[in-house]
Amino acid sequence: PSALLAVAVLLALLPSRVCRYRYRKKLLAGIGRTCAAPLFVVSFGDNLVGDVMTSLAKPLQDVPSAICYVVSHHPQQREAVDRFRKYGTTCPGWEHQVVRPIIASAPFVFRLMQCARRFRDTREPKHLVNFGKYLASLMVVVVSIFFSSESGAVIFCSAFATFYAWIWDVHMDWGLGFQELFGTTIGRNSASNRPLSSALEVPLTTGRPTTRDCGRNGGAGSLEELDTRQLDNPTGQGVPLTSMRQPLTRPPQLMSPLSVDFPSAPHNTTATQGEAARSWHSHGQGRRRFGRRFYWGAVIFDMLGRLTWVLSLLPINMISDDIVQRAVLEMLVTVTEIARRSLWSVLRIEYEQVSNAS
Repeated sequence: PSALLAVAVLLALLPSRVCRYRYRKKLLAGIGRTCAAPLFVVSFGDNLVGDVMTSLAKPLQDVPSAICYVVSHHPQQREAVDRFRKYGTTCPGWEHQVVRPIIASAPFVFRLMQCARRFRDTREPKHLVNFGKYLASLMVVVVSIFFSSESGAVIFCSAFATFYAWIWDVHMDWGLGFQELFGTTIGRNSASNRPLSSALEVPLTTGRPTTRDCGRNGGAGSLEELDTRQLDNPTGQGVPLTSMRQPLTRPPQLMSPLSVDFPSAPHNTTATQGEAARSWHSHGQGRRRFGRRFYWGAVIFDMLGRLTWVLSLLPINMISDDIVQRAVLEMLVTVTEIARRSLWSVLRIEYEQVSNAS
């Protein structure tokens, strides 16, 4: 353990082209602001730091155990071995009863205070709902400590907190609703999701245009009259109606290194170039980057990960008295939570980009 700790500290101090010192400084500053909540305005980065800290509840609880083991007498005395068999640590009893619950609940207190600060700054009720999610997680810690003999209360609080957090992950953090999971707005292979070159191909009618065609250009008129008029397009410049006979191309200032699919215009209606541009802005921007199957897999995995994550909030002796089973369980819970939180971070950043930065 001492060598592992020394290696970890050395890796944190060594220079790196990827994780530069200024990045580490900003990360430490974000951790400091998160721990000092609600004294600072909560940014998106601080929000992510706080959420990641909640996933570190179990690893952080192992820090006192590692310290106790390093500073303890070697070989271990009989009393220390008995404590390890009972609590999974060689630390004194007060560490199990006081220090570990504080460490387990601290990240949720930080996030809870961040939600309170965001509600104060924005007055948006959703932050109070998020406040309730972390309060439910804190209840799991409290109930497992003071009512550990009441298995029914522990199971109810754990199930409620798990379902609460899962619903928030899917609907609020990832922005996945019924339309995204069951509709046709996600996925590149859908018939309605075609490249821009075919999506904005605008059919023309023969004869006199309809009121829909002419209303935004000064009322009714013949097609020849409209032929010389200028219609709005995404670039803000006018384009004669005759140019609409060719498939539209992507305006230069809206080009992106990421390919984006757009829903095609209905083939049984007449669309103007302005309508196509509005469709572009309403559907093209904010497109999701993964297919529906990926999101369904993420939703299922997040639920399974949440079911194992809640175990990290419970005292280990409530789950098993076998030393080997404890070690294996802790390893599986930690690995699963790392994978779940990594997936959550990818989809959370994607949704933030889609909803606020696109």
